[in-house]
Amino acid sequence: MRHDDAEARQPGKTDADRKLTDKGEKHTAEQAKRLVELRISFDLILSSPYVRACQTASIVARELGLVDAASKEESLSSGCTPEDIMELASSYNNLDSLLLVGHEPDLGQAVMAILELKEPYAFMKGQIVGIDLFNNQKFLELI
Repeated sequence: MRHDDAEARQPGKTDADRKLTDKGEKHTAEQAKRLVELRISFDLILSSPYVRACQTASIVARELGLVDAASKEESLSSGCTPEDIMELASSYNNLDSLLLVGHEPDLGQAVMAILELKEPYAFMKGQIVGIDLFNNQKFLELI
C-alpha cells in the first residue's frame, strides 16, 4: 500500500517528517473500510518509518481492529530497492498475510520485479495492490 496524500515539502522539514493531509487521512480510512467490506485482513502491517507511512499503517490497523499489528521497518524507507522489499516479505513467509506500507517509486518497482512486468507500474496515492503467491502462480489484484 502506498501512503496517501501528504503535506507539501517545506523548508526546514525533512521528507521523513511529512504527515498525511486531512484528505489523505480520510481516504486512507475509506480504503481500510473497503478492506473490511472485502473481508481482507492482515497478520502484520509493516511500514516505512516515515511519518505519513506510519500514519497510514495505524489508520488501517485501527479500521481493521488490529491491536499492535503495525510496526516500523527501516528497510521500507523511501529509496528502498525491490530486493529489499522482497527480502523483507520473504522473511515473514510464516504469515498468511502481510501488508507493506511504503512509497513510490519503490513499491511500483517491487511489483514490476515480482510479477516480471515489462512496463513500469506506478501506485496511486493510497492504492492497495494485492499480490498472492499461490501454487507458484503470481497475480495482481487492485483494491
